[in-house]
Amino acid sequence: MALNSLTMKEQTIYDYVMQCLRTLRYTRKQVADGSGVPFSTVCKVAMGSTAAPSVHTVQAMADFFRREELRRSANKEEMQEAA
Repeated sequence: MALNSLTMKEQTIYDYVMQCLRTLRYTRKQVADGSGVPFSTVCKVAMGSTAAPSVHTVQAMADFFRREELRRSANKEEMQEAA
């Protein structure tokens, strides 16, 4: 399943990453460690100082955020079932 089908229909992968970065659920260090993207690159993307980040960079960050969303969702379901 493609990432775009998991997000809003009109939203690009880059837009999804930027939206996730703005939510401040994760530190830039957590994003760097979890995605494998260098910390300095995560900072540049988050600040918008990279005019055109590579597809690989954006995809790695998007994959990290999607994994974390799935993990949070699974944890929430487990907590509801335990209650």
